[in-house]
Amino acid sequence: MVAPDALLRRDKDSRKDQLWQDANRLCELCIMEAADHLRNLTAVNDHLSRWRQWVTTEADRLHQRDGLVHLDSKAEASVQSRQETITRILSRYAGSDPDDTEFIVFECVGQIMQNCSRIVLGEISALDVLEAEGRLERYSRWMQSQSDWSHFLTLLGHSNPTIRVLEIGSRTGATTEAVLGYLRSREGVRHYSQYTVTETCETSLTTIQQKLQHQQDIEYALLDISIEPEAQGFDLQSYDLIIASNLHMLPRLDTALGHIRRLLAPEGRILLHELYPETLITEFLMGSLAYWSSAEDCRPNNKPYISPDRWDSELRNAGFTGNEVMAYDVPSPNHTYFTMLSRNPSPRPEIEFYDTVTLLTTDLPGPWANEVASRFRERGCLVNWTTLHDTPPPNHCIISLLDLDGPYLNDISEERYLSLQSFLLAADKSHIIWVTTTSQMDCADPRYGLVLGLTRALRHEMVAGISLFETDCYTPEAARALLQVFDKLQRALQCPDMAPAEPEYSYFQGVVYVSRCHWMHAGQITPPPDTVSPRKLVLGSLGLIDTTRWAPFHDNLEDLQPGQIEVDVHYVGLNFRDVLVAMGVFGSPDELGLEGAGVIRRVAADVTDLQPGDRVVMMAWGIFRTRIILPITSCRRVPDGVAMDDAATLASVYMTAIFCLCYLARLQKGDSVLIHSACGGLGLAAIQVCQVMGAKIFATVGNDDKVTYLIDEFGIPRNHIFDSRSSDFLPGVMAETEGRGVDIVLNSLSGKLLHTSWECVAPYGRFIEVGKRDLLANGQLNMAPFIQNRSYIGFDLFQMGQDKPLNYGIMVHLLDEWKERGYVKPIRPITTYEAANVADAFRYMQQGTHMGKIVIRMPSDPMDLAPTSQPPVSFSPDKSYLLVGGLGGVGRSVSSWMVQRGARYLVVLSRSAGESDADWAFIQGLEEQGCKVTCVAGSVANVADVKSAITRCPRPLAGILQMSAVLKDQSFAKMTHNDWTTCLATKVQGTWNLHHAASGQPLDFFVAFSSIAGICGNHGQANYAAANTFLDSFTRYRRRLGLPSATLALGGVEDCGLIKRDARVLQAMQAASVRLLTEEELLEGLELAIHQSNAPVPTFTTFPSASISQEITSDACIIGLGNTRPTSNPTVRTAWPVSDSRFALYIHIELKKEQSTTAGGAALKEILRRIEQNPAMLEDADTLTSLTRDMNKHMARHIPQANNMSDEELAEMPIDSLMAVEIQRQLRADFNWDVSIVEISKIGKIGKLSEAALHQLKKNHGLIKNSEE
Repeated sequence: MVAPDALLRRDKDSRKDQLWQDANRLCELCIMEAADHLRNLTAVNDHLSRWRQWVTTEADRLHQRDGLVHLDSKAEASVQSRQETITRILSRYAGSDPDDTEFIVFECVGQIMQNCSRIVLGEISALDVLEAEGRLERYSRWMQSQSDWSHFLTLLGHSNPTIRVLEIGSRTGATTEAVLGYLRSREGVRHYSQYTVTETCETSLTTIQQKLQHQQDIEYALLDISIEPEAQGFDLQSYDLIIASNLHMLPRLDTALGHIRRLLAPEGRILLHELYPETLITEFLMGSLAYWSSAEDCRPNNKPYISPDRWDSELRNAGFTGNEVMAYDVPSPNHTYFTMLSRNPSPRPEIEFYDTVTLLTTDLPGPWANEVASRFRERGCLVNWTTLHDTPPPNHCIISLLDLDGPYLNDISEERYLSLQSFLLAADKSHIIWVTTTSQMDCADPRYGLVLGLTRALRHEMVAGISLFETDCYTPEAARALLQVFDKLQRALQCPDMAPAEPEYSYFQGVVYVSRCHWMHAGQITPPPDTVSPRKLVLGSLGLIDTTRWAPFHDNLEDLQPGQIEVDVHYVGLNFRDVLVAMGVFGSPDELGLEGAGVIRRVAADVTDLQPGDRVVMMAWGIFRTRIILPITSCRRVPDGVAMDDAATLASVYMTAIFCLCYLARLQKGDSVLIHSACGGLGLAAIQVCQVMGAKIFATVGNDDKVTYLIDEFGIPRNHIFDSRSSDFLPGVMAETEGRGVDIVLNSLSGKLLHTSWECVAPYGRFIEVGKRDLLANGQLNMAPFIQNRSYIGFDLFQMGQDKPLNYGIMVHLLDEWKERGYVKPIRPITTYEAANVADAFRYMQQGTHMGKIVIRMPSDPMDLAPTSQPPVSFSPDKSYLLVGGLGGVGRSVSSWMVQRGARYLVVLSRSAGESDADWAFIQGLEEQGCKVTCVAGSVANVADVKSAITRCPRPLAGILQMSAVLKDQSFAKMTHNDWTTCLATKVQGTWNLHHAASGQPLDFFVAFSSIAGICGNHGQANYAAANTFLDSFTRYRRRLGLPSATLALGGVEDCGLIKRDARVLQAMQAASVRLLTEEELLEGLELAIHQSNAPVPTFTTFPSASISQEITSDACIIGLGNTRPTSNPTVRTAWPVSDSRFALYIHIELKKEQSTTAGGAALKEILRRIEQNPAMLEDADTLTSLTRDMNKHMARHIPQANNMSDEELAEMPIDSLMAVEIQRQLRADFNWDVSIVEISKIGKIGKLSEAALHQLKKNHGLIKNSEE
């Protein structure tokens, strides 16, 4: 419905205009130069004689004053000046990339001029000159690029993704490449069902096939359009678009156009790409070719090309509509090609399908209703008026104007509902067009969105059909657009072989839009990553090191506050505290990175001690970033001669060692000190402090290499070094101290080794605890040693910096004093990791095998850390999240995932939240992971209950997941008013309640779970579909207000929820080949929806012509829409009506569908599916062996080295806390086993866990009874 004059555009690149002016200038000069060479030569044949004559005649014309169109002055007509100018122009463009087609025209003109004499004498053919080095192909591609077909072809492919295309005379393939680029989506999905490339001979066809071998989904055929196409095996009326380039080369246009029209379907189009007459460059280059003039019909001046006016006449004579729209490639006077569109009109039927239109209103018609009536009367239709109280006339087109007075379905009374229901049921022999206010393109009132779901569901139940027409305004133009929709419906009904009628239209900003569903991977939907902003380290899931990402950040990088500096970070020192934070043991991911070194970028106005360019060492929270702002009190200048990586390792370990030993432990000369993990950064610093103070050193380490290092580097006697991984150090220490013990223990060990260390403390001794595990676990300590005046002191450097800044400042000055005295030496060895490999650094430190310090080197250009995708979603441990809808299958999966990603405060609102034993067992598992779950019993449809849930949030509310749903399935004919309102209450009124109750809360996201029933409609779910399309409109409404919002439209979920609990439903869906979602896909979709929740509101361009359209993406994120077998299979049932053109792309998706299961996952799921059907398989030894192997691989899939391990090695792989969280989710999804992380950790190894999972699987199928355990 786009106006023809808006279909073709011209690139308004002024640079190209200048390029064409230069090219024509060069051509004029080359023509005059060639004429000087050709005047006295005799051409070898007639066509070259004609070309020689044209060149000399044109040169004579150019020598005349009025012919110098492109020459700067007459002086350039002199031979010397002309040759110099030609050389200058050619050299200007000669240095371009040979693959760059932009300057090929200069090369071709120059080559023909330089070889003109040899061409005329027959020593070389012009075709050989032009084809050498791929010139002709590059020239064709360049000429093709000057014509902009993008808008026309993109709209055509969108309007009908199953078009059939025939290309006549591809020659170089340039046209084919361009067209296919426009007839494919951004995801690479084709928007055509057939694309046939033709040539007239086998040799040319083979050549073009080789050139296009990288292109898929193309057919090749021989076709001479001058001959009857039926005789060549082509079916008549079998193409929707025929692209014809250079038809002027054919001997008879009337014959060719007649054959083309017979190949076109009714309303099919021809796209002509033709030379513009009298173009110097074309004449000079192409006139030298043998096939330049082979026309048999009357052509002016014996030239093959014809004018646009002649083309218009020829098209009309052949039965086309003539020149509907034409566009030149470049502005006058540089025209080279033009594009023309024409149609094969369908014959107008003698009798209209609908000659009477009935307008349905609630009361007396208003102004716009009367405007609509006038338009239809002008069209020649008989117009009737009716209300819901009347009996609808049969076989009419009924236009519903019920929404003109407001959203008719909103808060509908029982009386109005029954009236509508009766009318729609009685109108099942008529086609209905429901007019409503737009809620898809834009949404000022989401209540209008209800009608989308109703009409989509009714298409599954009504015989004649129902269409939707949205409009953003009620103007005469909108009435004319409605008439266009009616006409399109008429054509579709009269010509059933054409594309089916559209189910929905949206008139927006003067353009009629239609929607299409696109299938794509999640990574293609997320907004493009920020490649400009600085980066910081973020953790997608607590406990999963693999989810670390360098993400862009924008906070606090504008104005510096007094006393602040901005630093470009060069190195970050990694501490074990960072590992504990990443594991979720304590702290926040925002705290990652406690020390580093960098170069000052900016200083505040009041900062005088430091200046930009100074090197500084930093101590602060969150240094894992490429740039940071911090107070000058957290920085010290790096002394000259100290390397940056050394500077990044000194501060925390030396400040801790000096303060713990010299101040807390009151270290004196001659004191004995036991230093645990002595080869770590803190241990090595402590050794050097003890040596400065003259203390006797005892140490523990984890292996022999570290023993050797302490002996060689620090001279510690071998009998003073013990094993840190066992309690054997106790007898060793006691033996070396004659049973007394040591004066000071600097402890970082945990568990039973902490208690063993406590026994090493001598009377009046001091035990300094710098570890965290036992403190956080609220461990117990033997109190008896305190009788002999022993002291136990805990210390955390960074906690002191936060709580006691004065003491912290004293420590900083103390460190400065030690540096000045030369007591502080670099920690050696240093292991350096690049920032891109930061996850490897965390794993290395966790192993406990390193010596010295680990540092992360930041790139010189932060853009080297630019992400390729959006960072994983994470949840703040200091915020609350409201989950509406309970702890059913989906609710459990979501809440577990949120806790894994950092959430520590969940509030659950549902009618039965936390009432069942199963709920409490599940909640206990979440609390074992450190999450507090608050259950609120109530209904989201009750605003008081919603307010209560928000009030009970223990931390500020940061996100809302609206997952509530009530099903009241029934065919619309039998659906009661109560069925309608009950189903809508939770999603419609409930969502409004959440919206209002959370107003003023700075939410990070607001995601409403909807269903593909709203997208596709579903028989018996008109109420549910309406509720879900309300959510889609509501999302656009909230975004319009600048508030976060997203909708997640789900298909059936196999791993959890209703389908998993009901075997009959699962079997029915599998029989219909309905694609079911896995839990992993559900969570991936939710992650995408959370990302989209803050996506920018679509902006709409105001066009000078209201007939130019734009692409707008919906707000709903749809997952699980599809089938497991091809839709051509008669047993397959699609979720949408077969005639619904919104899903026309799916047939192309089937052709390139990819399986996204992970390694081992596909095989595991298949064997579990077979066991579900036949549990006796669990008694088969071969089955158990295969299942165990696949389970081991699946559980270890997040460990990189697992791919290279044998089955035995996989079975023996230990399970650390980083793996346990992910494995817990897998076991819940695949084996229906709610096992706690504590239990997983106790099991200890992958193989043992697989055995336990098999045991649980047998229990699930009744093969093991509780009494047998």
